[in-house]
Amino acid sequence: KYPQLLYYLSLAYILDGNLDLGARYAREFVDLVPVDVSGRKLLAVTLFQQQKYGEVQEVLQPALDYNPGDVTALNIKANTLLLDGQADTALVLFAHIARLRPDSAVAELSLSTGLLSSGLALGAGASPALAAVLDKRPEFPLSDVMRILEHVQQQDFEQALAAADSYKWREPNDLAPYNILGNGYLVAGQPAQAEE
Repeated sequence: KYPQLLYYLSLAYILDGNLDLGARYAREFVDLVPVDVSGRKLLAVTLFQQQKYGEVQEVLQPALDYNPGDVTALNIKANTLLLDGQADTALVLFAHIARLRPDSAVAELSLSTGLLSSGLALGAGASPALAAVLDKRPEFPLSDVMRILEHVQQQDFEQALAAADSYKWREPNDLAPYNILGNGYLVAGQPAQAEE
């Protein structure tokens, strides 16, 4: 009768650390109100926390079909792609987000600020709660990636390569820095280094 209660129940379980029940109720909300973009974003963030990256894409697609310029949905998708080993596509998406939001500093774009500024949370009291949920998300190197991307866009390849190399050494088991560094070398016109 009141589907919005499922949204808040999902949020409550997520805040309590129970991602499974949080995802269950978010999915129920989406099933009852499939056109509600906020519910889709909440479910996507919950799936993101559970590292179910393929499902995140599935849940977000209708929101992006409805509004291809939805910066929040694009931001969630870009971060998902980044952690799912698709750094090339993620970088293209981050560049697109930066073009859609030229007033924002590229390095300041983040999942939590994007969600909160887009009004994802329903009601005045939900924003701090949602921020707390997002603080528990898996770590991802968004600020590093955006810094590299910003240098590439400014054609400052030396700084882009330095930032990518720094990221690579801090995250040696992650494939994304190698991918980003390789792309940086290609853009800088250094194919031998890119291949290496």
